[in-house]
Amino acid sequence: DELNPRLGLIWQATPDVQLYGNLARSAEPPTLSEINPSTAPGFADIEAQTAWTLEVGSRGHWGRLGYDVAVFESRLRDELQTFGTVTGGTTTINADRTIHRGLEAAVDLTLTDRLMLKTSYTWSDFRFDGDATYGDNALPGVPPHRLYAELRWEPVDDVWLTPHVEWVPVDYAVDNAESLDAPDYALLGLRAGWQPSPGVTLFLDGRNLTDETYVATTSVTNSANAGSALFYPGDGASIYGGIAFRW
Repeated sequence: DELNPRLGLIWQATPDVQLYGNLARSAEPPTLSEINPSTAPGFADIEAQTAWTLEVGSRGHWGRLGYDVAVFESRLRDELQTFGTVTGGTTTINADRTIHRGLEAAVDLTLTDRLMLKTSYTWSDFRFDGDATYGDNALPGVPPHRLYAELRWEPVDDVWLTPHVEWVPVDYAVDNAESLDAPDYALLGLRAGWQPSPGVTLFLDGRNLTDETYVATTSVTNSANAGSALFYPGDGASIYGGIAFRW
């Protein structure tokens, strides 16, 4: 049984600019697989994860510029951490106190009638809060910075080209002890499309065109070493194509 109140405020500062704030409590009980893991018989002693979160932000537009930005901080108790095991199963424990704080921002800029820039940036500062073992170490598996940008160009009506980049500019820890990092990476891609008639679109989507070797996602653990099997590789260079119908 949990009580999760929420208070939200919105201020329409101008017809085109909005400011908002939220204060909320949340609770997440462990799943059946978390309290009865495949790695051990019986039931694990796991508490529900709870948190208080404060978020403030603004969204709006000025002429050709549109934006959406928010900052937040969550204070968590008994955060659920799930680790992979060498046998392929998982085990879940509670962290004591943790903090999730960050920033999320998106900007759309219409440069000309045929050229538009879209960007998004995420800063994630997730860490232990005075833990007896890990101090204020960063929580594993979370890149602290992630940037995405695309430039959409329409050289003629109903035809577009969109180069894009996804960039994780710094290494990030994959274990609580901060002894092993996943490396940074940058991925370049290109999308193209043509609408020969209303409701019909042909497209091509080239991804990771430089064939970058990178870690797409990770498992996490308490303490890792160079031989720990925690990295999931991303796809190499690839091109997808298709046709879409809308009516």
